[in-house]
Amino acid sequence: MFKYRGEIRGGGAAWWLVAGVAGWLVGCAEPGSASLARPGALSAVGTDPAQDDPEDLTAQQRRQLEIFQSMLLSPPTAEIEPATRRGAAEELIAMRLAPATAILRQALGSGRGPVVVAVIEAMEASPQPVAGLLPTVIATLQAGSPQIVERLSSLLPRYGEPALQLAGSMALDPGAPAASRLGPITALGSFRSRQSAGYLMTLLEREPPEPAEVVAGACRSLERLTGFPFGSDAERWRTWWAEHKDEPLENWLRIMVQQLSARVADLEQRIQQLKRDNDTIAQRVVEAEREVFVRRSPEDQFARLQVLLSDPLTPIRQFAVDRVERLLRDSELAPIQVQDKLAQRLADAGEGRSLRLSAARLLNDLNYPRTGELVAAALASESDPTRAAGYLEILVKRPSPSALDVLTTWLNDAQAGRTAADAAWALVNSAALDETALAELRSNARHAASQHTTPAHVRLLAGLGEDVDRSRIESWLDSDDPAIRSAAAEGLSWAGVLAPLQQRATDEAIYPHCIHLIAQGDVNLTTLRELVRIVPPQPHQQMWMVATAGFFGKLPPGEMLQGDDILASFDHVDQTLRVAVLARAAQLPDDALPADQRAALFLRLAELWLATGNPQSAHDLLVRIDEASAPLNLGPLQFRAAALAGHYDIAAGLNGDAAAWVGLLTELAQSDAVSAVKLRDEIQRRFGDALDEQTQAAFDAANQSLPDQTPVPGAGVPGVPGAPGVAGSDSLP
Repeated sequence: MFKYRGEIRGGGAAWWLVAGVAGWLVGCAEPGSASLARPGALSAVGTDPAQDDPEDLTAQQRRQLEIFQSMLLSPPTAEIEPATRRGAAEELIAMRLAPATAILRQALGSGRGPVVVAVIEAMEASPQPVAGLLPTVIATLQAGSPQIVERLSSLLPRYGEPALQLAGSMALDPGAPAASRLGPITALGSFRSRQSAGYLMTLLEREPPEPAEVVAGACRSLERLTGFPFGSDAERWRTWWAEHKDEPLENWLRIMVQQLSARVADLEQRIQQLKRDNDTIAQRVVEAEREVFVRRSPEDQFARLQVLLSDPLTPIRQFAVDRVERLLRDSELAPIQVQDKLAQRLADAGEGRSLRLSAARLLNDLNYPRTGELVAAALASESDPTRAAGYLEILVKRPSPSALDVLTTWLNDAQAGRTAADAAWALVNSAALDETALAELRSNARHAASQHTTPAHVRLLAGLGEDVDRSRIESWLDSDDPAIRSAAAEGLSWAGVLAPLQQRATDEAIYPHCIHLIAQGDVNLTTLRELVRIVPPQPHQQMWMVATAGFFGKLPPGEMLQGDDILASFDHVDQTLRVAVLARAAQLPDDALPADQRAALFLRLAELWLATGNPQSAHDLLVRIDEASAPLNLGPLQFRAAALAGHYDIAAGLNGDAAAWVGLLTELAQSDAVSAVKLRDEIQRRFGDALDEQTQAAFDAANQSLPDQTPVPGAGVPGVPGAPGVAGSDSLP
C-alpha cells in the first residue's frame, strides 16, 4: 500500500554512495597523479574554445547561434519544453565555438531555474567537460538553489585540480558571506581527495572559529567525501584527520573505499528494514480502516482520527489526514479537536513535507483561524517550488503579515514566483502592512519584475511603484499581451493613478480598472460626467451600466435631475439606464425634496416610463404630484399615461376631445400595435360615429396600419348601433 520513499536524514546521501563507489576514483587522485586523473580533464578546463572572429562564422552558424540562443534563454513564461531547452544547450556545446560558449555562460549565470537546469543537463550528457564554463560553474555555486548546487557539485570533479582549487579558494575565503561559501563547501565533498578533505578541515580548525553554518556545511561535506558517520561532531573529524592526513596515497584510497563500501552496506540494510517497517505500517492502516471507519458514524470516525493524527508512524498520520479530507468532501465538519491536531501536524517542522501541505489545505477549507500564520511558518522551511506554490495559494486567500519575508524570497522563483506575487498582492490589499513593510516589499517587487514579467509581478509593482517606476509601468499598459495590460491597469487603479488609464480607456483590458477608479471618486456631478463620458467597449457594457447606476444611486436627491441631464447628453446612454437610475425617485419620502423639485423629477421619470413602455408606473407617479406645484404640461402627460395604461374614464376626464385620442392612436400605431388596437376599440366604443370628418380621416388612416382590420359587429362602426363592454368601463378591453 505504501511505497518507501528513501527519506533518510542527512539529505540525499544514498545515491552517490550506491553509484559512486566504482567511479569515485575520478576525483580522488592526489595533485599531480596522472594515473588517476580523468583523461583530458585538466587540459580542457581553463580554456575557451578558439576565439572565433564573428566575421569568420558562416551564415548557417550565425543562424544556428540565434536559434539556439532564443530557445535556451527564452523566459520561463514562454512555456518552452524542458527537453527543447536542453537540446538547444547540447547543440551549443557541440558547436565548440566561442560565441556558443558565451551563450552557455550567460544561461548558466542567469539565475533562471529552467535555463540553468537545461545547461546542467547538457553538461551532464556531454562525454567531456565543457571548456570555458568552469568560472561560471563556480560562480553559480555561490548563489544557486540546493538542487542546482547538488548537480553542479557532481560535475566539478570532471574539471580536475583547477576546479578543486577554485572551489577550495572560495570555500576558505573569510571575507565572503557565509551563504555564498556554502555551495563551494558542498562541492568539495564531491572530489573525495585528500586535498579536498584538507580544505574542509581547515574550516574546522580555524581560529577564531568559522560561523556555525560554515562549520555545519564542512561537516556534511566531509561525511559525503569519506563516508564516515561523524555528522556535525567537529572534534571527531579533527581526531580522524590527525590519524589519516599523513597516510600514504594507497592507504588513503583503501580506507576510503572500505568506508564507503561499509556505508553502502549499512544503507542497504536500513532500506530493507524500512521496507519491512513499511509493510507493517501498511497492515496497520488496513486494520485501522477495517476496524474504525467501515461502519462507524462520522462522530466516531473523528474521535478515532484525533488519535491517529498523533500516531508516531508517518503513513498512519497520512491516512488520518486523507480520511479527514474524505469526510469533508461528504460535508462532515471536523470538530475543533481534530482541527487542532491538523494544526499540530502543520506546525511540526519534522513532519513529512507532503503531509504538512495536506494539513494546511484542510485547515484552509475548515477556516481555521490561525491558518495564515501557520502556513507562513511552514513556507519558511520549504525549498520545493511545487509545495511552496501550494502554500502560497493558501496565502492568497489568507494573507498574513508574518509571511512577508518568506514571500519576498519566493518572488524570484521561476516556478512559484507568480503565486508569490499574488500572495503579496493579497497582503497589500489586506492593509495589514505599515509603510516600512510596504517599502521593503516595493524594493523586492521592483527587482522581481525586472526578472519576471508575469501579470502578477506587473500588478504588484504597478500598485506599489513610485515615480521612478512609472515609465516601465506605462510601457506595460501598451504591451501586446492583454493580461499584462490588465494587470498594470489594476495596480495603477489600486494606487489611484488615473491619467494613464484615462488615456487608454478604450482598451478592453484597461477600461474596467479605469471605471472602477473613477467610481471610487467624490460623489458629485463632475465625477458622474467622467464616469459616463467614456464609451464602454462592447464586452464591458453591463459592467459600465452597473457602475453608473451604483454611482448615480449615491447622488443627493437634489442632484438627480441634473444627473439625468448628464446622462441624456451622451448618445451612448439609452433610456433604459436612465429609467433604472431615476426609478429611485419614486421611493423617496415626500419631504426629501421641495414640492417643485419633486414634481419636476416625477415628471421626468414619468416621461421616461412612457417612452419605455411602462404607462402604469407613469400614471401612478403622476397622480402623486401636488396640483399646486404641478408644471403646465402635467395635464397632457397625465392624459397620455391614463390612456396608455387603460384607465379610459380617467383619461376622458382629463381630455374629452376625440382629436386628442385619435392623435394618440396615430402615434401609438407606429410603435405599439397591441396597445394601439386596444385604444382603437375604446375610441370606437366611446365616440362611435361622432367623429368629425377630419378626425375620422385620421382615425381611418391609423386603423389601416393596424394588423386586425376585420370589423366587429356592434363595435361602434358608423351605422351599427351599440358597442361592446359596459359603458364607462375603466378596465382594459
